[in-house]
Amino acid sequence: SLHRFYNNRLAQILKSYIGQINEREQAEIDAVNEDLPFTQLPPLSLGD
Repeated sequence: SLHRFYNNRLAQILKSYIGQINEREQAEIDAVNEDLPFTQLPPLSLGD
């Protein structure tokens, strides 16, 4: 996350939580990607 705070207290708060926030966001992205229909394609058949 690209943020610049001019208030040092806000910057400290963000620094203390940004790792957790990014992990949760990535988990949400991964969950959405798993639900997409094209993530699990059926095996290809070579016309047996």
